[in-house]
Amino acid sequence: AEGRGGMAPPPVPLRARMTAVVGALVLTPDTALMRLTKMQTNSRWYTAWGIVFYRGFGRLILLPPLWMVAKGASPREFARVARHLGWRHLCGGALLYTIQNVAFIVAANLTFIASVLAILATGPLMSCFAAKAFLGESVPRHTWIAAVVCAACVLVLFSDAFVERRDDDENTPATRDHLVGNFVALIVPAALALYWTACKSAKKDADMIPALALSGLIGGSLATLVVLGNVPFQRNENQNQNQNQNESVLSPLMPTPPADDGGVAIAALVTQTLSVAVAFALLTLGAKDVPSAEVSLIMLIELALGPLLVWAAVGEMPTWRVWLGAAGVLATMAAESFAAVADERREGSADYSSAERETGGSGDAAA
Repeated sequence: AEGRGGMAPPPVPLRARMTAVVGALVLTPDTALMRLTKMQTNSRWYTAWGIVFYRGFGRLILLPPLWMVAKGASPREFARVARHLGWRHLCGGALLYTIQNVAFIVAANLTFIASVLAILATGPLMSCFAAKAFLGESVPRHTWIAAVVCAACVLVLFSDAFVERRDDDENTPATRDHLVGNFVALIVPAALALYWTACKSAKKDADMIPALALSGLIGGSLATLVVLGNVPFQRNENQNQNQNQNESVLSPLMPTPPADDGGVAIAALVTQTLSVAVAFALLTLGAKDVPSAEVSLIMLIELALGPLLVWAAVGEMPTWRVWLGAAGVLATMAAESFAAVADERREGSADYSSAERETGGSGDAAA
C-alpha cells in the first residue's frame, strides 16, 4: 500500500532486529578485551596494528566456514554468493569495513575508550545523511537537531585534549595521542554509516558476509605491511637502547607471553578476534532488513556499557569533560531513537489505515 509519501517500507522482521541486538551485545566487551591485549611493544600505535593483524586474518579464516556451517553450504556456494554480491558491493563493502575497523582500533589505543565510543555513537546521524545521499531517504527535523547537539558534545570531548595532564599514568593518554585519537575516531562513524548503507543497497537476496571476509584479508595484509615497514626502525631503536638482541623485531605481532601476565593478553586477543567476527556477522545479517540508522542505534549498547567494562578491567577513568561529552551524546541519541521509533509507528499506522481504506473501497466497488 502507498501512504502520502509514496510506497510504504516493508515491516522489519523481528528475527532481523533480534539478530542485530545479539550482535551488539556480543560486541559490547570488545573495548575491554582490547585494553587487556598487550603486545610486546611500548608503542600504542604498533599495539593497534598488531590487533588489526589478528582481527583481520581472524575474519578471513573464521567467517567463510562459519557461514558454510550455518547455511549447510559448500565452498563453491560461498564463492557463488560472493560473485552474486557484485564487485562494487564486495570490494566497496570490504574497503569501508576495513577503514572503520582500522580507525576504531587505532583510536581506541590512542585515547580514552569513552571518548571513542561517544564519537562512534554519532553513527545514526551519519547513517541518516548517507541514506539521504545514496538512497534518497528523507532526514527528519529532529535528526538535524540531534546532529547539532552531538556536534557540540563532540567539541567538549575534543576540548579535553588541550588540557595538560600527567604522562606517568599508563591508563591516561598523552595529550598528543588523545587529540590524534579523537580525530581518527571521527572516521569510524562515517565509514560505518556508509557500510550499513551499502548493506541495505545490495540486492535483496545478496549476502554481505563475503565482503566482511575480504575485509579481513585487506586489514591483515595492511597491518603486515605497517609492521614489516617498522622492522629497520625498531632494530635501530633496540640497538640504541642496548636491548637484548635476541628480542624479535616483529614484537608488535606477539602478545605478552603467559609467563608475564598469566595468559591474559593471549586470552583477550583470541576472545576479541572470535567475538568481533561473530558480532559483525550478526550485525551485517541484521542490517539487510533493519534500517541503517536503527542498526547504528542498536550499537549504542556499547557506549552505555563499554566504558564501565573498561574501568572494571583496567581501571581507566576518563576526565569529567569526556564523561560530560559522552553523556551528552548518549542522552541526545536516546532521545533521537525515541523520536525515530515514534515516527516509524505513526507511519506504520498511517500506512495500515490507508491500506484498509483501499481494501474496503475495492470491496465496495466489487459489490
